[in-house]
Amino acid sequence: MKTHVTHPANKQPHYGGGCARCAFTKITATLLLENISVKELASRLCGRFTQNFKYALLAEIRQYQRLGLKAVEITDITVEGKNNLLIEFDVYVNPQYHTLVRNALRRAIVTLNVSSISSTAYFL
Repeated sequence: MKTHVTHPANKQPHYGGGCARCAFTKITATLLLENISVKELASRLCGRFTQNFKYALLAEIRQYQRLGLKAVEITDITVEGKNNLLIEFDVYVNPQYHTLVRNALRRAIVTLNVSSISSTAYFL
């Protein structure tokens, strides 16, 4: 997994000013999943892999850190080689909890059971 952090703007929000999402820290991450057949995922999940992966990742991160996590957004899924998936996603975090959520993200990626994503539906 590779991550990159985008810090929020230094300007303080004011009445009638910009959106609330601008106040969040964005962690951009790339994850390589090896030995996963794209054809198998497509036939089993009927296009729901993105949604199931997102919900599974959210649940796994929240096991380690419940506060500060605002959203996970899958930005791209690419096929690498024959049986590898490259998943890029953004995690929006309250800046106060940035370090805790980033550590929880790392732990969640290690413990995430990808095979269960293909057989289980996740709901928040």
